[in-house]
Amino acid sequence: MDHSFDTNSSSSSQALVDFLASTLPCMGIDVPTYTPYVLSVLEGASEDIEYEEIFSAMIDVLRVSSSKETGDAAWEDFGRGLLDARLDAEHLRAETVEREARGRREEGVAAVRTAEDNLLKDFEFAVRAMEDFGAMEIK
Repeated sequence: MDHSFDTNSSSSSQALVDFLASTLPCMGIDVPTYTPYVLSVLEGASEDIEYEEIFSAMIDVLRVSSSKETGDAAWEDFGRGLLDARLDAEHLRAETVEREARGRREEGVAAVRTAEDNLLKDFEFAVRAMEDFGAMEIK
């Protein structure tokens, strides 16, 4: 079963989607229905005091929506796993941003070097042309 959702995401978010796809069914939660909800909560919550309240409320919604009687320990494990998966996704996203920035920086350096080389060639051409013109004038 394909659990790729249109999250406008990179592979980092896909790792979070994969975590949800593997764990939500074990918790008695419908993956296609609740994955977008969980992702939107995780992406919309900031890292402040409200985050804990929002996260806790989200877990409560999932618990109530579950088709299974699952104990507190399982929900706590799920919550910890979800936070770990989110952290992993954030690290992957940060690494991707850094890699892309490094690539853009290297492209910029290469473009400057190419421009310098072209300018030097143009200058050398102009010097040779002036020398040739001067040699022609002396004759």
